[in-house]
Amino acid sequence: MEYLLAMMRAYLLLANWLREEIKVDITREVLPHANPFHKEYALKVLDVRYQPDLDTFIDDYLHYNPTRNRELDLLPLFAYLRPDHPHELLHGELTKPRPTFHYRLPNAQLSQPGWGSVVEWNRWVEVEKLAADDQVLRARCDEYIDEHSKPWWARLKTKLLRPFSAS
Repeated sequence: MEYLLAMMRAYLLLANWLREEIKVDITREVLPHANPFHKEYALKVLDVRYQPDLDTFIDDYLHYNPTRNRELDLLPLFAYLRPDHPHELLHGELTKPRPTFHYRLPNAQLSQPGWGSVVEWNRWVEVEKLAADDQVLRARCDEYIDEHSKPWWARLKTKLLRPFSAS
């Protein structure tokens, strides 16, 4: 369970970076196949006091994400880990149980020079590296919680002043 939680935390922290790096195709942004996770869910999972067991983690995921259309779809993994879980999304025709993450974000840019599966794999490796570094992961979670718990106007003020602050 620690591994899954660390991977989800790392993914949530790097999701915006991944979207920027990938330059997700506008049609994929408009269509609901790879939607980002909602801030409310991210705040729950990134709170280092959140230490669920597997069943609670699955139930929370399903509560906040009652859809297959997430950029990191965990339903196939959950269906594999808990085949007896009662939620209908884990037993739907389109959810095939398997012991892996269903990562939906990358574009297939076959006509773009230099693009290949290695490019996408190396981006994913950044998620794994962050997940494996407990201290950095915890610090990044705390930073995210601190920043996103502020009122929107305070975040905007910080963002606007950032380029003018001394290094």
